[in-house]
Amino acid sequence: MKASFGRYVLLKKIAVGGMAEIFLARRLSFAGFAKFVVIKRLLPEHRGRKAYEQLFLAEARITAALNHPNIINVHDLGALDDAYFIAMEYVHGMSTAEMMALAAKKGLKVPLAVALYATRCVAAALHFGDASPDLEGEPFRVIHHDVSPHNIQLGLDGRVKLLDYGVATRMHLDAPGGRRGKYAYMAPEAIARGKVDPRADLFSLGVCLYELTVGRRLFKGANPKETKAKAVAGKVPRPTQIRPDYPPALEAVLFKSLARDPDARYQSGHALAEALDDVARELGLNAGPKALSEFLTELLGDAVEKRRVELQELARASTPRKPGDAAPGSATEAVHIEREEHTGSLDESIPAEPSLALPSAPPPDESTPPPAVSSGHANADDLARAQAQAEAISAFAEPSDGPSMAELPPGANDGEEADWDALVSAPLSNWRRLTLLVALLGAVAAAGAFFVGQHLGSAGPSTGTVTVESEPSGARVFDGSKLLGMTPFETEPSAFGTVYRLRVEKPGFEAWTSTLSVTPRRPHRSVSVILKKSR
Repeated sequence: MKASFGRYVLLKKIAVGGMAEIFLARRLSFAGFAKFVVIKRLLPEHRGRKAYEQLFLAEARITAALNHPNIINVHDLGALDDAYFIAMEYVHGMSTAEMMALAAKKGLKVPLAVALYATRCVAAALHFGDASPDLEGEPFRVIHHDVSPHNIQLGLDGRVKLLDYGVATRMHLDAPGGRRGKYAYMAPEAIARGKVDPRADLFSLGVCLYELTVGRRLFKGANPKETKAKAVAGKVPRPTQIRPDYPPALEAVLFKSLARDPDARYQSGHALAEALDDVARELGLNAGPKALSEFLTELLGDAVEKRRVELQELARASTPRKPGDAAPGSATEAVHIEREEHTGSLDESIPAEPSLALPSAPPPDESTPPPAVSSGHANADDLARAQAQAEAISAFAEPSDGPSMAELPPGANDGEEADWDALVSAPLSNWRRLTLLVALLGAVAAAGAFFVGQHLGSAGPSTGTVTVESEPSGARVFDGSKLLGMTPFETEPSAFGTVYRLRVEKPGFEAWTSTLSVTPRRPHRSVSVILKKSR
């Protein structure tokens, strides 16, 4: 087992955000009861800071109050070792952004049945958050503020879940002049810092529907400034001019969802869901969980079985050897938990151009990580090829594209975070990365923390390997003065006792250094570094 945290066992540290850190965990109880969950824990540096604690608790309260099949479930809220944490439902699948990225990479279109079903489920979730009564009998009137493909989780079993109510507000408590979310999905009234209501979320969902069905980004620019300019201009190319087979009835629904005037949009999530159902019936589509499950299974291929095996291994690792055994370690040790497998982030997305060809990259600081070279020692040509390949798949990378609301503390809403449970990644080295991604509140922030672990697999009876990841990716990895490659990176097998004097560098960030070795007890070392921006 990995590290105990109260009634939970922390299995993997998936991500670190501006406000919290995210773990895949398992809830264990008597009589063999066990359940995979996701633990979100307030970062140590924010403990005792009222603004962060209030925001963290507000997310838990809002999400827990919204008991709906298409909203992620909150199982628990608590405090342990002076740290607030939220235990959330684990959904085995991938985010909508991941699905679109993988489909684009394989030259596939997302089936209309899948797009309509996923969108209508989110519309139903938004309607519930808007119209369902609270304990006083008043409508909740919740505004999500951050509806985007990264926050729509798709399960292999056909479930659709809206995530991340971290910047959500209730309408009667929200002051005008605030701005939350991402420019690429933000309603015009939100960009203008005007008064927003739940119809702003329907506009954001309309952008998601456009990207799902057209196969291109709508307002995404090469940088945050350009993205904002495109969103402000609000130009929406007609889908029927991009895809001649695009259904006119769906185009009509889309343009109503994307109306600049909130009064011209659908006035409720229920109305939008009904309109999408009408389109599905008109087209004779079976827009339901079966269509979604079948498409994801086809898209992921062999990774479905690999993921099942990985979960089996994690379950075995977290099960006490005999009744009454406790998980070793303590909650405070969880920052440096052991892990069985290299984990990383597939930060790709659908193309920003009409075709499914992959376009050029955004500026260097916003590009996705270059693939790690397969050999342990990279030369200049290897690195150049790696960088070029990375640039070819970076169209859907989501930099932070909008300032957060003035009332939010720094880091609470500063960009994208890795998605929950991506099962497929690009071939970033000579072994496939199988990633767990979580889209929960906020971006991966520039912090100075790192953690060390292990990944599954063997390199032989007398050799070991070292894997280095960084956030942001694409950093250079040195052993002393020798350039090894660029993150994410895995060394060639080396003899036990080999000592690595690691240095990780990226322009604009402070260098990170550490010394470690491979041994029979720890043959596979994995280091994740969160680089701190230079002052």
